[in-house]
Amino acid sequence: MDKIWGPAWSAAFPKIKGMPNVPWVLKPDHPYQVGTNYHTLPGDGEIAITWDFRSLSHIKPIMAAREDLARIAWGLSPSTSSNVDALRSAGCLDIEGRVRPFVIHSGDKVDKLTESIAKEYARIVAKLYDYGALSSRPNIPSGQFFVMLQHETAYSIYQALVAGGVLEFPPALDQGGHRETCSQLVSLVLRKNQNN
Repeated sequence: MDKIWGPAWSAAFPKIKGMPNVPWVLKPDHPYQVGTNYHTLPGDGEIAITWDFRSLSHIKPIMAAREDLARIAWGLSPSTSSNVDALRSAGCLDIEGRVRPFVIHSGDKVDKLTESIAKEYARIVAKLYDYGALSSRPNIPSGQFFVMLQHETAYSIYQALVAGGVLEFPPALDQGGHRETCSQLVSLVLRKNQNN
């Protein structure tokens, strides 16, 4: 979902340069209000870790060991054994030391598919609402309302997919429990081998 904000904003507001920066407080919390942090990996890769406000404890140990997670995903030896232990306790490595999170290699079929889906979603949500008319009701600038509405739309889609049995709400996000299933919250995009 995060890949679509820029393209959707540009399509909805073609005359306005740059994305709006929008802080806001949502009360009451949406039951499917989640976020995703993105960070770089060696070799121009990227790691994404999903969280919610009830479950944040998995982020720090995985982030601290992310370079070794990428090394292992490339089939290389980890640089630190303590990172292996941290990744294993977070569910990111199985008992044999294999990577459990979702791994996408840049340019592969899955990468191309997710890129295509993101473009189509951006095209749809850019025209989904009359952002200007809707933002005038609560008297919020269109850009801020756009970002808030995109988040609420994403949460509602997620809720509908869970309610329809299409997706399972990850146990690691359920009240901060099930640390061992945090691999469901992590994905890696690998672009170049660290040794290249």
